Amino acid sequence: MMASNQNPSVLFVQHSSQQTQSLLLSGINESTLTTPTYNASWRFVYDHVLPYEAGGTGYLFAYSNASQRALIEKLDTDGSMDHHTTEENWSSTYQVMLTLELGGNMYLLGHNQQSRETFIRQLTSDGGFGSSNAYSETWEHAYDTLITYNINGQDFLMGFSEVDNYIFVNELNADGTLGNFTYSETWDFTASILQTYTVDNQLYLMAFDTSNNFTLYQEINANGAPGTIPYQSTWRHTYETLLTYAVDEKVFVLGYSSKSNFLFISELTAGGNMTNPTYQVTFNTSPVNLNGGGLSNVMVCEVNGSMQFLALGNNEGGNPSQVWVTGTLTSEGTLDLQAPIASNLSNPPILVAVYSTPSASESSSSTPTSNSGSSQENQGSNAPLYASANMHLLDLVNLTVDLEVSDDSFYFEADLSELNFLQSKLVCSLQDGSQFNGNASYSIQVDQSIDLGIFGSFTLDAGVSGSLSLSVTASSCSFGLNGSFDFEGSTISLPSITLNITSFKDLPDELASYIADHASELFSDLCSDVSKWADWVKNGILDVGDDAAAALKQGFGLAYNDAASTLASIGQSTEQIASALKNTWNTSIGDVASEIDSLGHSSETIAKALSEGYGASLNDVASAMTNLGHSSETVAKDLYEGCSAGYSDIASALASVGHDSTTIARDLMKECEASMSDIASALSSAIGDSASTIAKDLLHGCEVSEKDAAAALKSIGQSAQDVAGALKDVWNSSEDDIKDALEGVGYSVTDVGDAVDHFFSSAGHDVSEGVHDVSEGVHDLTHMF
Repeated sequence: MMASNQNPSVLFVQHSSQQTQSLLLSGINESTLTTPTYNASWRFVYDHVLPYEAGGTGYLFAYSNASQRALIEKLDTDGSMDHHTTEENWSSTYQVMLTLELGGNMYLLGHNQQSRETFIRQLTSDGGFGSSNAYSETWEHAYDTLITYNINGQDFLMGFSEVDNYIFVNELNADGTLGNFTYSETWDFTASILQTYTVDNQLYLMAFDTSNNFTLYQEINANGAPGTIPYQSTWRHTYETLLTYAVDEKVFVLGYSSKSNFLFISELTAGGNMTNPTYQVTFNTSPVNLNGGGLSNVMVCEVNGSMQFLALGNNEGGNPSQVWVTGTLTSEGTLDLQAPIASNLSNPPILVAVYSTPSASESSSSTPTSNSGSSQENQGSNAPLYASANMHLLDLVNLTVDLEVSDDSFYFEADLSELNFLQSKLVCSLQDGSQFNGNASYSIQVDQSIDLGIFGSFTLDAGVSGSLSLSVTASSCSFGLNGSFDFEGSTISLPSITLNITSFKDLPDELASYIADHASELFSDLCSDVSKWADWVKNGILDVGDDAAAALKQGFGLAYNDAASTLASIGQSTEQIASALKNTWNTSIGDVASEIDSLGHSSETIAKALSEGYGASLNDVASAMTNLGHSSETVAKDLYEGCSAGYSDIASALASVGHDSTTIARDLMKECEASMSDIASALSSAIGDSASTIAKDLLHGCEVSEKDAAAALKSIGQSAQDVAGALKDVWNSSEDDIKDALEGVGYSVTDVGDAVDHFFSSAGHDVSEGVHDVSEGVHDLTHMF
């Protein structure tokens, strides 16, 4: 804000209806506040309005992001505005703008939060712009707040990003360029409000976080960087407005909370401290009756040497519905509120600014007459000519446009309603009689397949919005676009691109093709952040087919041990993980088993993954599971339940890792639900054990009886004599026990007799005779009947 020099201040108000007013504040508490000294309907609604002084003359800079039009108006001492001194059509939008006074000259800084494009350009003393940018660069971060301050003659620029809480400080050179980088840090809170103030020659930084009401006062060191923190606290109210001002060399802070309608004033004292509130009030019915409403556009301004409070009161249920709330700020830190002044605003303002007019001796021109009641933006002596016309524009025909023609410019606005992606009129101009330019804002819905190569593919369904510029010469036609789109929680910013096409109607398809062709650049964070990539795959956004492992190894450079957990996080089965680790990383079976084990899977699942995914033999699976520290029982169960292995294969696998046949018999019975016959068959076929060895394994491993052992041995084809020998060797069975066991499991009388006779020779003869007698008896009976 310009210094007042004891001159009247002017309140500038712009409405959403494009109505613009200036109100002279020579007596802020007088009813004359309601009488505009300037009243006009501007062509655009501007996003930025910045008053400044250059060469002793007051100017107002305005910029519209929708039309990308920059305007400078001359400010006169009676609070009115002269014919605009400069107009330009720019090619980008700027969400953050501020004026800088450096080395006795004025500069303008603009910052685009989407593309992070930033410039500094001189504002000349004749109300124009420097011929080129003093500084232009694309910053790494997007900043919500940019402020400047001066320490010992050195200017500094501070920026804060609410996206990642990153803050920086950079020197500003007198020529409008950036100097040394002095400070950067990521804070653990969000500084929604940042401003500086000075007490006893010490500069302080005041920061406030509206999300949790955290407040910080911090000294600023000689190098411009934040230093000691003398004060920090969490306040009771959420303040959208915090303003510092000075009265009689005392410094105060005024805060207003629209949520609670609470306003306070406290003195800021030496050492970074703050007194208890010297003034506090809750706006409801007193001291200013707003019928339950609150304040907006709260300001502190100097008017004729007195510090004044000014705000717009929302008089809910009252008539009028909007009033000016004013008062004098005293050196005791109080506010002497006056009776509300009726406002003549028909619509709520969207931009409010206060500026001090230069004195008549400082002004380079005489005071113009007031333009009160004018309906045009330009009120200079060279009034423009307005007309309507029909025209053809590229592939669009029979357009009705409103023309504005002056001595040095040619403008028109085209309502291209048939192009539903344009969000504003196309504002056009003719430059140098040879180059035709146009600007508009756009919003194009893109439904496009995106192929990121090894990283996968997805369908982009998003609305891309931003600014569009049209450039036509005798030999070329091109569309320039800036913009961004939101997709899956991220904001993707487009660089400044040029499309060499000649049709408006081709824009949507060409933009979609551009995004598809430059997908690896636009989605570079997806291709460099494995966690984000994994989330997209897991949530079904990104289709990687069978190439997930290749993306992790070749795309992200992961080792197999890191890849295993990522593959699991995207929902791949243990069999798929085992296969990927083997085929993509050539990982050994032991390391694969260890990785799957580390993911918390059961041993049966690990065994199945090794068998079906890795393609390992059962012997190798048993070895890997044993190396993991699993017992023979666990390995047997893993092979049976995890790999669906047969008993003989399980017996063979357990034997291959050194387990004895007795242990194998026990494990088959307990863990695999094998019958004695199954166990006998497995031991015979897999290991080749003799009948006696099998019998011993059944006795010691399974605790079976002679009869059960005999049955198991008979089921695998052992002869009566071999079974008899096994029973005699293992159980030391008697002749009668052996005879009973053999007969009980179904051996023939002859086989039983021969077997018993073989091991018990004398007894065997008697038995043989007895069998012969029985046989003869049966023969005699047969002949009798």
